This record gives sequence, C-alpha cells and structure tokens, in this order.
Amino acid sequence: MANMILSFALLIFAASMLAGLVDSNTLMCPSTSSVSWRRPFVNNKNAGHIFNSILDSMRQFGESLHHNGMSFFFATVPQGTELYRGTAISKPVTRMQFLAFEPEHALAVVRTVNPKATHLYFHTYRTKRILRLIYIDGQSAAKSKKGVFDTQDFVIRDGTKPAPPSIDPPGALGDSERAVELCDVLKDKVDGFIRMQGGFETLLCSNQHHPPLRLVKINPLSLATKTNWMNLGQAVAARYDGIGNHRVVLNYDHMISLYAYGDLVYFDSLGLPRINNQSTWLSAAKSDLFDLAKRSTHQSHNHDWQAVVDMIVARYGDKIQYLASGMIRDSKEFISFVSPIMDPFIDYSHRDPKREAIACVAQFWPDDTHCNWWSCPKCSVAAQAIHRVARRICTTFSTIEVGDSADLIKVQNDFQSLQAWLGWSSFKRCRACTVDGICVVPIWPVGTRQEYHQPQCRRSMHGLIGSNNTYWND
Repeated sequence: MANMILSFALLIFAASMLAGLVDSNTLMCPSTSSVSWRRPFVNNKNAGHIFNSILDSMRQFGESLHHNGMSFFFATVPQGTELYRGTAISKPVTRMQFLAFEPEHALAVVRTVNPKATHLYFHTYRTKRILRLIYIDGQSAAKSKKGVFDTQDFVIRDGTKPAPPSIDPPGALGDSERAVELCDVLKDKVDGFIRMQGGFETLLCSNQHHPPLRLVKINPLSLATKTNWMNLGQAVAARYDGIGNHRVVLNYDHMISLYAYGDLVYFDSLGLPRINNQSTWLSAAKSDLFDLAKRSTHQSHNHDWQAVVDMIVARYGDKIQYLASGMIRDSKEFISFVSPIMDPFIDYSHRDPKREAIACVAQFWPDDTHCNWWSCPKCSVAAQAIHRVARRICTTFSTIEVGDSADLIKVQNDFQSLQAWLGWSSFKRCRACTVDGICVVPIWPVGTRQEYHQPQCRRSMHGLIGSNNTYWND
C-alpha cells in the first residue's frame, strides 16, 4: 500500500513538472524512504556558491578570495609527481608530513618556522604510485580564526570536541594536532589531504607502510638566505589559474558541498560562510564524506565540470561585468550589446524566449550526463548547480533581449543583481599588472583588508605582512 501511495505521488510530481505546476526554483528530489533520510539538494540559494566551489577548485586566486571553503573533493595525484619539503631533519621522513607542490612554498615554510635552526634541509620526493586524497577547498591551511578550519573541525573531526589547542609554529592554531586527528579519522581510507595557504600542500598521513614516495634528493640549505616574499608571491601567482600539468585530478561528480545540506552553512556578520555545528544535517555530511573516502575508484563516468564552468565564465563574465558597470548610458545601446550574445540561440521565424534560454543553457552541457531535471537522483550536485547558474544567466540575457524597449535603470539593476549573486572571483581580478608585479589578494599571512575587497597590482610585499591593517588580524 505504501509503495502504491509513493508511486502515485511520484506520478503527480512528474506530471506537475511537465505541466509547469512545480516551481523549479525550489525543486528538491522527493524522498524515497523514511522522513529521517536526507540527501543534498540544490536550489537558487546555494547554486551560486556550489558553482564557485567548482570554478575555484585547485586555483590559488579564487580559493584565496573564497577562503572559507565548504566543499570536499576526492583527488588523485599521479605517479611521478614531484613534491617538496623543507625541514631541520636530514633523513627521509616516514611519519605524517606536509609536502608542498611548489619548491618556493616549502622553502618559505622551513625558514619561517625554524628561525633558530643550526641545519636546514630541502627534500625532493616523487610519488611511486597514485595518491588517493581528500581535497579540502578554500584556504584550509591558513592559520586564521576567520573560519578556514570549520570543515576540518566540525565535519572531519568530532565536532563535539574542542578545537586543537593553539601553540607556536609549526602547529600554529593547533594545526599539527589537527593534522594528526584528520589522519586518524580517515586512516586506511585515503593517503591524506590537500590543503592550501601560500601554495597547495599535501598532508601525507604516513610514508612508512607501503610508502607512496621515493626520495630523489636531500640538499642542505644556506642559513644566511632569508625568505624572498616577492619571489614566493610570484610563484603563488603562477598558480592563480590552476596547479598545472594535471598534477591533481578532482572528481566533481562526487563532490560534497556543505551548501547543499539544508541549514549546515550560515553567514556570519562579516558575510563569511561558517559551519552551523548545531544543524541536524551535520551527520549526513559526515556520513557522505566517509563514503567518499571509502570509494575504490572515482574516475569512471567523471565529468570535468570545471571545464564546463570555465566555458560559461569565459563567455559571459566580462559581458556581465560591463552591463552591470553603469558605463552604458542609453537603453538602445544596452539592447544592441545584448542582442548579438543571444543570436546563436534565436529562431527569428518563431521567437520563443523560453526555448532560446533553454538552447543557451544547453550550449556547453555534456551529452553523456544522462541527467534530466525530473529525475533528480541521476543529477550530481555539481550538475544541478551548474544548470541553475546557466539558466539564470541565460534567462537574464534572453528576457532583456526580447523587450522592444528597456528601462535602463531596471536592466542595469538586473545585471548588478546577477553579478552579485554569481560572486565570481574574476570580477575582482586585476586586469593587468606589469611584468615585475603581481595581483595581490590576501593569502595567509599576506594581504590587507583593502585587497580582499579589491585586489591590487603590487611590485613589492612591503607593508603586507604583520601590519595593523593586515586582513588576517582576527
């Protein structure tokens, strides 16, 4: 009897969708078991945040702006990838260790945290096999109290326990203790984690049993050499758009975005996302993370959703920013700018704004997703979020294009609202810097409050570290 009722309910739901009776803006997949069973869902409130998690993943610039990451990805590092470690130890490390993807990052860390060392060494390793890791997005290795550790302290660790104690480097804000706990929680499931601060790092939980690394060389370092912060900044800026060479491969179809778990994420007084550790959705997120870590393979049927969002941002990003800027002073000029953008999707023999918007949304959509919007369980969180973002963009352009005349203030407001809702990091990116300069965004411990709101080109790091105006003062 219960199955008959459920089947009837699903038929009504499907019919309502086809008839346009269900508001797709609040679409949730219907539950197919008990009331207590919950699964992530995407709506217009969280779609933009999830889209940005995909767009920014493993990219230094976007992850630095959206520093309180709220997503986990299964990640692999290929065999033969070179990793680096600076240390006061002259022998290969077999216990838990942090390894940098860039040599400048490892050198800066060792010279900063070992100021009184009598010997320093630079280790170079290569992976002997594929590493299975969990990528924690945002500036998840920054030593800050702004919320960068929320996902680690409340989702991976036991949220009922206090955060690890604050001690001096190398465990600032309890990070060494935190790392031990992270490895203990997911031991035997993954090799470790990927996090980011002034560069991406691998937290390798062990190199003792079935060691995944082989030592290439250990070089003694000069104690007289100090950290060149501008050189480090240039190395970091070189990874603004990605870590390069497929050194890390993420699985987007199985990403875990905490934005998709009901009221698990809230925004604090500064507008930063934080974990609501009282949410009843927390246990569901924890369970899904452990399932993610246990999967034996993650690359089959994995769509590169970051490539899809890159195409969307490349096509529309500058145009949206221009239309929202207020630089256009005439409504006809506004429409004449928008019309060519929508031309590829218009059948001028029979105008239909809805069909035009649908064609616009479908432009970059992969053919093999097997995902329909009336069969939610087949759609990944990534797919649902990207579809909603593309639909809002295309609908905004289509609605304005078909109007015979436009209220200039209204259409500019529409695009300003769209730009604010999207929140793409490219909207804040410096347009051009001199060859000896970099676009500075706050990356712990560097950066000011002004550069968080509007990144700036700089040719020096002077005044960006340790000043009263630093962004990272809590």
